[in-house]
Amino acid sequence: MKYRPEVDGLRAVAVLPVILYHAGSEVFSGGFVGVDVFFVISGYLITGLLLEDMDGGRFSLWRFYERRARRILPALIAVILPCLVLGWFVMLPDPYENLGQSVVATLVFGNNLLVYLTSGYWGPVGEFRPLLHTWSLGVEEQFYVVAPLVLFAVWRVARGYLLQTVLLLWGISLARNLSLTWTDWDYAFLMIDTRAWQLLTGAAVLLAERRGWLAGNGWLACAGLVAIGVSVFGFSVDVPYPGYAALLPTLGAAAVIGFSGAGSPVGRLLSLAPLVGIGLISYSLYLWHQPVFAFTRILSHTEPPLMLLVALLGPVFVLAWLSWRFVETPFRDRSRVPVPILWRTLGGASVLLLGVGLATYQFKGFPARMVDLARFEPADVYRAYNTRIFGYRAHEFEDNNRPDVLVIGNSQARDFINILIEGGYGDSADIVYRDDYFLCDPDRQSAETADLLRRADGVIFVTYWLTEACWDRVAASGLPERPGILFVGPKVFGYNLNVFGRVPPQDRPQARVQVLPETVDWNDWLRTKIPEPIYLDILRSFSKDGKTLPVFDANGTFLSGDRTHVTRAGAVFMAGPLLDTPQWRRFRDALGWLPD
Repeated sequence: MKYRPEVDGLRAVAVLPVILYHAGSEVFSGGFVGVDVFFVISGYLITGLLLEDMDGGRFSLWRFYERRARRILPALIAVILPCLVLGWFVMLPDPYENLGQSVVATLVFGNNLLVYLTSGYWGPVGEFRPLLHTWSLGVEEQFYVVAPLVLFAVWRVARGYLLQTVLLLWGISLARNLSLTWTDWDYAFLMIDTRAWQLLTGAAVLLAERRGWLAGNGWLACAGLVAIGVSVFGFSVDVPYPGYAALLPTLGAAAVIGFSGAGSPVGRLLSLAPLVGIGLISYSLYLWHQPVFAFTRILSHTEPPLMLLVALLGPVFVLAWLSWRFVETPFRDRSRVPVPILWRTLGGASVLLLGVGLATYQFKGFPARMVDLARFEPADVYRAYNTRIFGYRAHEFEDNNRPDVLVIGNSQARDFINILIEGGYGDSADIVYRDDYFLCDPDRQSAETADLLRRADGVIFVTYWLTEACWDRVAASGLPERPGILFVGPKVFGYNLNVFGRVPPQDRPQARVQVLPETVDWNDWLRTKIPEPIYLDILRSFSKDGKTLPVFDANGTFLSGDRTHVTRAGAVFMAGPLLDTPQWRRFRDALGWLPD
């Protein structure tokens, strides 16, 4: 394909908003759309290269994937290795275990699936994940598995229908995106079937260009650039995305590629040397920025200021240039890295990193680095300690003459059940856990759970999702006045616990973390709404003003492994104060519920 400098300039327009969005800039509130622009560029270039090879009789799947390996893997491996090394020293077991998962998922180009199954893209925990951003590589590489086969098959059988085939697949994928954005936001954002239409948009531009349908048009190219800008500066996490909104940056990128010739105003703008230079190193820029930001956050007690993260763009650019100059460029050159050396080098490094990633996952982030395993099993500091409570899900209470207790909520409710168990209340009541009854959403209130709620001797709500209007409805329903009711407040162990891993053992029992201001405000608001006798305030059970929480128990063991959920040591530690509060004793006595 003929080199188009303006396409490299468009890469700069794509990557810079993504970086500034991940830095936390409110100005670039829609910077995540830069990935959409990358998808369109990739679809355009890959389709052009494939058809050029097919027309020239040079098409080979092996050669295609070799080029992809040369383009993607060397710089990716160069980023993953230091993440694993640095993570060993500064990450707690649970996030380090997730890093191991991410390494494996990234190397097999499935990190989009892992992100979907774990935290999702939008959750605050994503800020601490060094490889979160590689979800987009998963989407692209999954597209590259299928695209050459489909293109070659249609090219051989009915090459006159290539564009029609692309447009048909485009419509199917777009329809998936539009429907799932409203029912499963994370899936629509992360998965190939809901994102393929954006890569196919680039393919359609290439095919239309080959038919001579796209003459240069400065106004349309300018409109495309404006559409991307409106998306970058006008969108935010409050916009359902991708959905219809994604049409704006996607079609904008298509217009820029399709209508901006080298002589057009937009073409000349995007061909400026600084933009082309950034575009040339854009892949390495994209790879390096998230690990640099993530580890900066991991090393910080409080959220790093925006200016610090912006200042880190300097080191990010240096790392990206070094990666492009000494890793990307040599590996793309067959004369410098012949095929046998390529596969031995990339294959060996990939197998090594896959092994380390699998071991990190299998051994749960190697908790012995930071936790005294003489007192606890590895699973006691891992999220399996929380998810074991799913074993308490049931459809009925047992007929055993013990109090019937229903605990409703998300993973925080599972935490509270662990606290009850460690406090000696696990076997003296019939505890049923349910996560399918949302106080503030009548459409998400399971009829089965509603029946359990009516028949339970005691009900414990552990939830964050109360609004003022919702609480007014709850209060009017009479639920707070029924015997045997308890609401449990929020707990979040500050901004970041990874940094406490470096606290000397002798100083750990005194260490405390500042609770996030929004959590303090939320707890204070709940205190004004929920009657004091039925509101168990976790934060004020451990500090008078509810603004700090302890980080370790008396033996220096972490109370939380991820700043949100308790370890077994945390459940043991919290059980004492919480189960001695007037609110708990009132609730317990109303049920005649005695400890084991």
